Amino acid sequence: MEGPIKFDLDCFGQGEAGNVREQSRTDPLALLKYLDKFTRVQDALVEEQAAIKSLSDISEKIIKAQANVELIPQAQRNLVVARQQLAAFEAAQGKDVIKLQRSLSAEKSKRVSINEKLVELKALISENPVIELVGAIEGIVRDGGIVVGVDEARRIASELENFSTDTSAAHQTISVAYESLLRLVSDSLQSWTLKERPIRDEIDVKRNALEAQGIKLDMAYISKLATEESTLQTYLEKLNKWVPYLEQLKSEYSVALKHRWASRKVVSNLRQAYAIKASRALDEVLSDLKVKLQYMDGCYSQAAVGIISGAMGWRTSSQSKARALIESLTVPVLLAVVSKREVSKLTNVEVSPGIKMFSTSDANDIIEKLKEPSVKYALEQCDIDDVPKLTVSRQIDDGHATKFVQRDFAQLSLGQQQSVLLALILSSDSTRPLIIDQPEDNLDSEFIVQTFVPVLRRAKERRQVIIVTHNANIAVLGDAEQLIVLKSTSDKSKVVSRGSIDDSIARESACKILEGAREAFTRRAKIYGVAL
Repeated sequence: MEGPIKFDLDCFGQGEAGNVREQSRTDPLALLKYLDKFTRVQDALVEEQAAIKSLSDISEKIIKAQANVELIPQAQRNLVVARQQLAAFEAAQGKDVIKLQRSLSAEKSKRVSINEKLVELKALISENPVIELVGAIEGIVRDGGIVVGVDEARRIASELENFSTDTSAAHQTISVAYESLLRLVSDSLQSWTLKERPIRDEIDVKRNALEAQGIKLDMAYISKLATEESTLQTYLEKLNKWVPYLEQLKSEYSVALKHRWASRKVVSNLRQAYAIKASRALDEVLSDLKVKLQYMDGCYSQAAVGIISGAMGWRTSSQSKARALIESLTVPVLLAVVSKREVSKLTNVEVSPGIKMFSTSDANDIIEKLKEPSVKYALEQCDIDDVPKLTVSRQIDDGHATKFVQRDFAQLSLGQQQSVLLALILSSDSTRPLIIDQPEDNLDSEFIVQTFVPVLRRAKERRQVIIVTHNANIAVLGDAEQLIVLKSTSDKSKVVSRGSIDDSIARESACKILEGAREAFTRRAKIYGVAL
């Protein structure tokens, strides 16, 4: 096979349990991030983020559309006022003059709109965006880092050159056509303006006739009102187009929101499925420990805590209230509670058993402030995480009765935490190669023999496991397919021997390093009183 070979593998590094333990002190999601290595949830998380991004994009458009729709009532009022003022002039026997002036203003507004659209058209047919995108693609395919797809990259680069040539020719044709259109439109608009001169003359004649009758019209003000009416009419027509667009966006947002919660459920279901499978697998291989893994669905969202606290005006010291809402209800349930005004579900949130956190008045205040569109959109788009709950139970016989002692993962010693994490990674159904560096750290030999070795034997039936160790129990009792014995200095290592445990040379080398040679091994056996 030519070219590089790439494949994924799993690792458990030296001190990994300590790292998880240390990170957990400042990051509540440290354990979740570690466990997600085994849940196969990465693709689902990408899908969830894509759903959130889609919501964000649509909501930005909704906010813009809503802002334009909200301008309609004021524009309508302004138009009514302008028409009323013009009607007052009409009542003063200036009807014919105002009719003509309105006609001039309306057509002038249309000419302005035509010029505006021509400017938009010029920007639309600009060649620059095409050149920039083609250049960006060329930069990617001409990157010297491409090895496997070098032939395909060359073909793409060649086709991009052809595309650039074709688009350049097409743009030249479009540019010529646009310049021709621009000249024609400019000439036509100029001719259109000249045709209005007879109408302006007619306005002057009628105005003079009215003045001769003692009726004086303020033509500057009438012209201003007619222009204002025409401008407002055009403006209102544009604003009214936002109404159906806003409804369309709201419909799209509703569909996207359903997809967002569906993608969140997929993530949660994958984690819960892993928790059930892992708990069952650990129960089968661990004799003296009972490990139970479960996830609290959507019970953590620091972003939501910040959004709620900001909306409610709660200080940092009161963020526990927002945190209690998320942990007790979760974000989607809280949004449903606010939408349906379910006050009782808010008043049922407890600080501790029997002690309510919110009064009815507090609950109503929460509903009023969280139903604001900006707050609602922010909560619908915030990141939400599941909280893993890993508990370990051990059966203890104190001579009088048998009882189970249960502790959460955070309460375990470093050695116990390492044993649980090792058991989890070895019990996962991944088939990727696994490298473990010095798993014996923080573990006693009894645990290694009774718990770690059985789990290791089971894991190597379905995946390749490579272990760097100084512990004889792991290397020998783990039924290794191959032993590689190394000696090292500060800057390099040397392979002393390699082979299965049945190979005499490999066996002797392993015994020398792991046991201190045969003599040390037999001497310890005598001290322990073990007959060989």
